[in-house]
This record gives sequence, structure tokens and C-alpha cells, in this order.
Amino acid sequence: MTTPDQPVSHPSGEDDPRERLVLRELLSTVHRTGDTLRWDLADPYLRRHVVEHAARAGLRQLVRLFDDGEFLVNADPTAVAAVLPPFRDAYPPPVRHTLDVYCASIGWHQHVEARARRQILALDALRLGHHELAERMRRAPGGHVLPWRCLWSTATNISASSGATMTGHAGRINALVATRSPHGTLAVTGSEDRTARVWDLGTGATRHVLLHAQAVKDVAVATLDDRAVLLTAAERLTLWDLGTGRALRSVPVPSAIRAVAVGDESGWAVVTTDGPTFVADLDGGPVDALRPVPAAGGRAKHVAVGREGGSVFALTVTAQHGVTAFELPGRRLLHRGNPLPGDPITAFTVADIGGQTLAVTGHRSGTVVVAHAHSGALLYTLRLSGLAEQWLVRAEVRALAVCPGESSWLAFSGHKDGILRAWDLATGALLWATRQHASTVNALVGVRCWTRRW
Repeated sequence: MTTPDQPVSHPSGEDDPRERLVLRELLSTVHRTGDTLRWDLADPYLRRHVVEHAARAGLRQLVRLFDDGEFLVNADPTAVAAVLPPFRDAYPPPVRHTLDVYCASIGWHQHVEARARRQILALDALRLGHHELAERMRRAPGGHVLPWRCLWSTATNISASSGATMTGHAGRINALVATRSPHGTLAVTGSEDRTARVWDLGTGATRHVLLHAQAVKDVAVATLDDRAVLLTAAERLTLWDLGTGRALRSVPVPSAIRAVAVGDESGWAVVTTDGPTFVADLDGGPVDALRPVPAAGGRAKHVAVGREGGSVFALTVTAQHGVTAFELPGRRLLHRGNPLPGDPITAFTVADIGGQTLAVTGHRSGTVVVAHAHSGALLYTLRLSGLAEQWLVRAEVRALAVCPGESSWLAFSGHKDGILRAWDLATGALLWATRQHASTVNALVGVRCWTRRW
């Protein structure tokens, strides 16, 4: 049998006659009511493993299973997710539509029993306009009917880009980073399931599954000696070759890790823990020691590495000190403080623009501050009060991203009230604000973009 760390190969269009025979024998044991297979009465082995046999038997056999809504209600969600190609255009349109519904809440299915899964599928089917499936989900084999009937839903703002659902992790994802490398455009995720996964964003396939002894708390990527590398933070700091998935070196960390950052070409990594902040040299020989940074304070929740000319430095954010900047590798303090005293920092990011590193902090009041990272000099305080009532910047900043726009660099701030705001870093002006989220914006990723004027 396969495990989450040994995903079933994506099926081809050709059937394997031997696997098809095995699958036929297994399906013959499932009780029928008329033409309906009673998956609710099937042996637990079948509900867990029959989808793996179908995957090896060929795409047509999987199509037959996925076209059966009762199978999706009763099958083990982890087993189904393990055989799903991330891009569902491999399937005929009717089955693709059903799988779109299934994947809309795929993270919930494995945590609930079949009865609740049926209700989730009925609601998602209505959200995605699959009314036939919604009606089928309402009526279970054996005559049972759901006690309620969903007539309509306002939660229909699902992006068409969500057609790619990459599955594999068996636990919560703690960290995500995307990067371009000689191996393509990749994403790296770290999870509570004690693995980091490297994904090919062009195909959706898993490139590498990197095993750890504890949950992976953070990940970072960099280029060292012209080689793309990955740094993972679990019970240890481990450096990996991003192309091959081979571990290069590692070092134990004496306290629970909170965050990690590594600088391109510098070979220096900074790791924050529940205790001190440490610096490690990743370049050259094996890493054999961590150097504490007393000036950074303890329990830093954000960390970044920047460069100013020939100087490499790090920044950490703590509740006690605000932003602390110190040299690498010497660890000499450059500056320290909260740009808005009394207004706690709730989000943090950095950006290299024109040979300088900018530090962007988001605050509990909803204010965003842009500063020169190396010197700490304040550049902009992004806070407005003269707008229409619904766009006033009041709610706590939860996420920040910086990316190049059409004519200047932009900062994006995601707030607790669900509003996303875009700022021009050349002028400090608000460009636009939109409420596309029903709740808090917790994460942002910057990409090349263009602006529209407020």
C-alpha cells in the first residue's frame, strides 16, 4: 500500500488488465441497491484502498469511481487526495465538475464523518452551480434524506484558478515560499506532518518529500555557490539541494524554532526561537555551531536578511524591542526600536529596491510604516483619515507584500477587517482598497503587477 510520502503515480489513459481484474473483483463485493453501489455498507478496506487499485488500473477506472457521488461521500479522503492529479483537466467535463466540488473543501473532508461530508458536498455543489449533484447529495441510499435543503448561496466568488489543488500533506501547513530556479518555478511547503514538500508549479507534481523528526515550522530558499538551496526548520536546521532533494548539512537548535531566514550568496542564516536568536554559517564546511545574538532579544516572531552594498545584515521583530537590525556575521547592533512606539507590530516584510533594503511594518492600529532597513530611517507612514468611512484604515494589519508595479513599487496590506489596500512606495499614496474577503486577510504574496488609480 502507498503512504502519504509515497504518492500514487498519476494514471495514464491506458488500462492495466491485471489491475482492472483485481478492481472488478473488489467492486463485486460491494452490495447494490438496484444500480447503486452501497458504499456506505462497503468493507472499510475498500473505502480506504479501492481508489489506489483504480489509479493503477487506468484513468477510465478512476473516472467511473469519481463519477459516483456516493463513493466520494464514503471513500477515505486521504486516499482520494493521494491519487488526484493536481490539474483536473485530465478528466471529462462532468467528472471534472464533480471533482471541483470535492476539492473546494478538501481540507475539511478528512476531519469529518461521511454524514457531515455529504452536507459539505451538497453546499459546495450549490456554490459551484452543480445543482444535480447538490440534489443527489441530499438523498442518501436507503431512503435517508438530509434534514435541510440548501436553496442558494452567496459564497460563489471562487476563483477559476482554484482548478489546481495540490494535495499530499497530512497535517496543517506552517510555511510556504515560492521561487524561480533552474529547475522551474517551485513552491516549498512545511507542515505539521513532519515533512517539507517541493512542488513544481508548472505541473502541480511533488518533486521531493523531505522527512523530518518533528513538525516543519518554517522554510527559506537561497542561492549558495550558484546552487539553489532550501533551508528547513524543524527540530534542526537542515540545508537541502533544491534540485535533487539531498540533505547537505544540518545543526540541532537548543530551543523551539519560530522562524528562519537566509541571505542569497551570503551563506548566513538567522533562526529565531522560543529563546534567543541565533546565526549559523551555511557556507563551506559542515555547520557545527550556532552563535547567539543577545541584541536581538528573545522570542522574535519575524526575521529577514538584507544587503546594503557589501554589508549583509539581519532584522528581527520582537514585542519587547520592535525591529532590531544587526550585522552579519559580526552581530553588531545597527539600530533597534518600534517606528510607532506604543503601537505593536503585527506584520513585517522586506524588499530590495534599487540596491537598498526597505523594511515594511504593519501595526495593530492599521498603520503601515516603510523604513530604510539598514539605518532605520523612517520613509513613509501609510495612514489615511480623510477617505470615505468604509475605507478608513483602522483594522489591524495581518499581512504585507511588496512587488513591482507598472511604474513604481507597491506595498499591499491585508487587514483584520478583510480589506486589502495597495500603496505607492514612491509617494506613499493609497492607490486602491477593496473588500474581497469576508474575514481577516492573513497572508499575501507579491507578484509583478500593475496599478489602477484611487
